[in-house]
Amino acid sequence: MAYASQYYDPKKAHEYYMKNRKLKGRRKTAGMSENQKAAWAYAKDQINQEKKSAKQAVTESAKSQKAAISESAKEQREAESEKAKAEKAAISAEAKAKREAFTEQCSAKVAALREKLKSMPKEQREELKAAIQEQIDGIKAEFSKRKQGVTASAKAERSEVSEKAKSAKQSISDSAKSKKQGVSDSAKAEKASIDAKAEAALDKEYAAIKSKVK
Repeated sequence: MAYASQYYDPKKAHEYYMKNRKLKGRRKTAGMSENQKAAWAYAKDQINQEKKSAKQAVTESAKSQKAAISESAKEQREAESEKAKAEKAAISAEAKAKREAFTEQCSAKVAALREKLKSMPKEQREELKAAIQEQIDGIKAEFSKRKQGVTASAKAERSEVSEKAKSAKQSISDSAKSKKQGVSDSAKAEKASIDAKAEAALDKEYAAIKSKVK
């Protein structure tokens, strides 16, 4: 039976063999006829080229997949940063509004006391001036404490938002890293399969050439 294979073209095989006479590998050519050597050299080259092309395609696919994973992770991290920024801005705005409200309340109470003092008869005013000033000082101290509490609370809330965002972004990065490792592992396994298939094809062609090509 004549030798026929997708990896064999008699004319191209002879041309390839004439250009590449130094054959290497575990499949020995000693004892082969010139036709067999030519057929084997050409078939071997075709299989290796096919293997190289297939592995390159796997490499490019893996590269593309990992780039997409990295880009997606980047977008997710940026979204977390923007979310945290907006939340912290809202916390700051709310704290500012509370402090301003306390300032207005404090000013109103102080103004009321001063007006009360101003409306008193002179003798009574002199008698109660110190006591009313003490009340005013107390009111100012109270509202100052309230505003400090608002500031401290807002700082703690912003810190919590930052920590949550940091944790979320780290989780995104870890997930992306894991996904990319999975792509790499899959590509490695696929390349190993391509190598195994190529070796099987080489064994098959070698045996066929030795038995069918004269």
